[in-house]
Amino acid sequence: MSALTDDQALNMTPEQAEMYKSLSTIISDPNTASFHLIDEKNSLSKDILFGDNGTAVDSHGNSVSATPGVHTIDMGDIKNLGTTGIETAQAMLGHEFEEGYQIQVKGMGGDDAHYGPAITTENKINGYNRLATRGRADMAGNTVVLSFDIGSGKVQTVTINTTNNNFQSINVDNNQVQ
Repeated sequence: MSALTDDQALNMTPEQAEMYKSLSTIISDPNTASFHLIDEKNSLSKDILFGDNGTAVDSHGNSVSATPGVHTIDMGDIKNLGTTGIETAQAMLGHEFEEGYQIQVKGMGGDDAHYGPAITTENKINGYNRLATRGRADMAGNTVVLSFDIGSGKVQTVTINTTNNNFQSINVDNNQVQ
């Protein structure tokens, strides 16, 4: 990553500046966070929605991660979000990088990293406030439902549909501000 010129820095939107700040922090840290990037052609894609931080366990402490100990990001899923709307590819990518960084470098637990700094980073990059409650599953069957405070006390729900439990095919409904 190269330094921006003054003109480039001055012309960033607040959301672009947040993405740059987040990535700069991760890259400039002398400790290493590593990520495995895949796309929809990878066989793991069907088991991962956006990202798998490698720390998921069931109630008995057994790993239920598709990639235990490895933070895997499904770029195929992320790109399908698109770059405009309430939930965006760049915000989800920022979320996954921040989550992995907090787990691997800062020593946070998976849920703490997800519900804390990762969603905070996602919100800053999106410019909207994702309403996430710890322990509340956002996924039911083939549908992920995310709620956002889009300002003026208005909450809007974004629905992400998958096909046949295969996260290689994502359709996003209601992703524009109403």
